[in-house]
Amino acid sequence: MKNDYLQQVATDLQTRGFSVDVREIPKINGTKTGLSLKANPGTAVPTFYDDTFEQMALEGFNTTDMGNFVIEESQKMPDLSEIGRLVDRDFVLHRAQLCVVNSEWSKDLLSVTPHRPVEGTDLSVYARIRVGEDASMVPRYEQLEAAGIAPEELLDAAAENSRPSYKIEALDDVIARMIGAEPPEEKCGTYVITNDTAFQGAAAITDPEVLAGAYDLIGSEEIYIIPSSVHECLALPANIPAEEVNAMIQEINRTEVKLEDRLGDHAYLQQLVDEYVNGGKLDEFLNRTRSQIDSLVASDPTAFYTDEEYETAAQMFYKTVKLRADSIRGQLDGTIPSTDEGQRQDSSSLIDASEIDIKAMGQFDMGLN
Repeated sequence: MKNDYLQQVATDLQTRGFSVDVREIPKINGTKTGLSLKANPGTAVPTFYDDTFEQMALEGFNTTDMGNFVIEESQKMPDLSEIGRLVDRDFVLHRAQLCVVNSEWSKDLLSVTPHRPVEGTDLSVYARIRVGEDASMVPRYEQLEAAGIAPEELLDAAAENSRPSYKIEALDDVIARMIGAEPPEEKCGTYVITNDTAFQGAAAITDPEVLAGAYDLIGSEEIYIIPSSVHECLALPANIPAEEVNAMIQEINRTEVKLEDRLGDHAYLQQLVDEYVNGGKLDEFLNRTRSQIDSLVASDPTAFYTDEEYETAAQMFYKTVKLRADSIRGQLDGTIPSTDEGQRQDSSSLIDASEIDIKAMGQFDMGLN
């Protein structure tokens, strides 16, 4: 019977004098019935689900053992009642972490918390708030309103907080570390995109700098992003049919990935020119970077270049990347020869880069001049 163990544990705890809360809770990829002990306002308590109790039963634990487990784990949770941190603006913004889920599969979860779609995918990002070493919560609209936090403000803070933890690592190196072997010198060309903890790290694929790094490592203008789980994604060259990749994803989801960890059932084709350079992500990256360093350059008395030279270099860099993107797009659609020989034979369609001044973007002579 569904939730049979959960109901048995709830009854056991109630007979011992505990107040128990059993309710439907929006989760990643669905809704689950959860059990928790009722606590004072502001106290974080864990929620337990029937699959936990089913596993304990398989290991020989009885209902009383399960009830004791709930009590002990609940006592480990942090008490936040003293300063009301769950509705404290600074606490929430400082501890917000960006996460990603499948928009359709997790529509119940997304209905109660701020979120925004990930362009070009069927995914959405949302935020979780760390309330302890190993605990987090999904902030609801009403909690954020009480804290004076706008939905977009929360998501922006979560993105900024999460960005330093993102990483890209060769799949070969990950596997070698797991089995205690030396990493191979030659890599298979597949990379893992996640965060430092490999927990809820798939949101890294929404960061323009991470995608740019993936393009650089793979060395391809088109790459597949494989939604392995909500914890990590894979990036690999788009050199095999999408149907084969999607079939692989669906089989792995069915046999290897828990329902609550699944992120998608098909690959996402990322195109450097269309989505990064011309799709606005390059502008986003440059604007964010310049907002952080422009004032420092202008006020630094030891700067190698003047403020005017810095501005010229920044504009020249942007123009260079855009022209390079036009060249790549022409080579992909066949209007520009894609080989050195072809370009030497017919230069009429090449992009005019006569305005580009490489030296204007800065030089560093190691103090030799």
